[in-house]
This record gives sequence, C-alpha cells and structure tokens, in this order.
Amino acid sequence: MNGVLHGEPFETMLKALSAYGSLDPRVFQPLIPCFTRVTVTEGEVLWTQGEPSDALYLIQSGVLRASYGFAASCGIEESMVAGTLAGELSGVSGTSRNATVVVERDAILWRLGTDDLQRLEEKEPALARDFIRLIIKCLSISNSDRQTHSAHVLHQPQKWITTRLLPPSQHDNDPGPPN
Repeated sequence: MNGVLHGEPFETMLKALSAYGSLDPRVFQPLIPCFTRVTVTEGEVLWTQGEPSDALYLIQSGVLRASYGFAASCGIEESMVAGTLAGELSGVSGTSRNATVVVERDAILWRLGTDDLQRLEEKEPALARDFIRLIIKCLSISNSDRQTHSAHVLHQPQKWITTRLLPPSQHDNDPGPPN
C-alpha cells in the first residue's frame, strides 16, 4: 500500500464526506481501525427513537429507513443509501436517537462507537476535531436541503435521499415503500 490508505471503510467515508472537505488518506489513517464492519439483514431494527446513542454508521451497501415520529405532526421517513451516514447527529452529539432505523435492504455498515470516538478524541484530538467538523458540515447542508426543498426527493452530492411525509395515523404502522 505504500502508506496510502485503500479499501474499506475509507472508500465509503470518501463517498459520504468528501463533498464537505478534504479526506487525506494519510491524515485519516488512525481513524480507520476505530470502525467495525457490521452486516445487517432486511427488517432488522438498528435502533429505536429515544434510545441512547452508542454509534454512528457509514453505509457501504444496502438501504436503511429512518422513521421520525413527532407528536402532533406528520411522521417523516427517509431512506439512507450506500455512501451516506446514519446516526451521525446523535452519535456525535451524545443525544438520544431521533428516529427508529430499520434495514430496508441487506446492508454492510461501518460502525464507529461513541466510546471509540471518545478514545480518538483523547489520542488524536486534531483528527477527531476534523472528522466531527466534516460530519457537522454534512448535517448542516442536509438540514438546509430539508428546509428549503418541498419535493419528496432530495439530491445531495453523491447521494439520493428519499423522504416521505406520512399522516399522523400512518407513521407507526406503515409497511414501507412499495417494491
């Protein structure tokens, strides 16, 4: 490899974050061992809204569906696809999960536990800061897109996120998108 990073999870990290800043393989090398490969199957619940956060995920392949249940309003669902992040808001902020996430199509994920991120902050503070800044940029652009677009399909650099609004009576028992 000649000291240059190749393969996973770095390739997925590039897809998810390179639109928001530089990802020099040599700089991000110490972050790679912090990730754990996780294989999940269709229908598996990764987490439930309100649970404490324990990780964020890079999605290498497959599709995850996040269902946001809000009191006195419509539910919102979005599908998260390969080359994107899942659980990054609560994973970085230490807040409880803001959605229930279910595997929509079998997936390969790269898990970065909150304890691993904390160790990285202690051992490599500059790298942890740079990684968190990339995530914050990703979040701020994603949230800006959600606020300024009323369409149900939002395009972001290198990814598509499909969002559906559900009437309050349907968001708890919706079977998901048609095949």
